[in-house]
This record gives sequence, structure tokens and C-alpha cells, in this order.
Amino acid sequence: MNLLRVLAGNFSIVGFRNTGDISTMNLPRLKPGILHPDDVFRDTEMASETLDNLNLAYARNYRIITDVRILLRGFHKLGQKVLKVN
Repeated sequence: MNLLRVLAGNFSIVGFRNTGDISTMNLPRLKPGILHPDDVFRDTEMASETLDNLNLAYARNYRIITDVRILLRGFHKLGQKVLKVN
């Protein structure tokens, strides 16, 4: 189902983790992602501040290889239910 959402243009495969923090408003606008930068760390709980820092690092140092790493590490999460957040 998520692949169809990506193909329809409603979601991206990798996007920022929404933490609800105002500092994330300075990030580039991306479609909601199925996977997020913290998915590299496999099922690790992180504080909101840490997630915000990961989002910033992902945006500042973007490389396609980073998306590939996130995809490979988070592959098992591709079927997860994703809510569209505006």
C-alpha cells in the first residue's frame, strides 16, 4: 500500500520525522516519508531533540547514499502504517 502512495506522489520513501517541534519548520518541505533518518538505528527510542538533530543533519548533509542506507536498514518498516501530517 505504501508503494502505491509513493507512486501516486503523496509520500516519499524517506522524509523527516515529525516531532512537532517548531525548529523543524526551518527544514525544507518534503512529502511525508514512509521511512525517516532515525530508521538507520533500528527500533531505538530517541528523544525529540535527538530526532530534530537527525532531521537537521539529514537535510544539511543530504546524499542519495544516505537514503539507500535508510532504505536498507528500514526495509522491514516499509509496510508500516503511515499517517499523512500537514
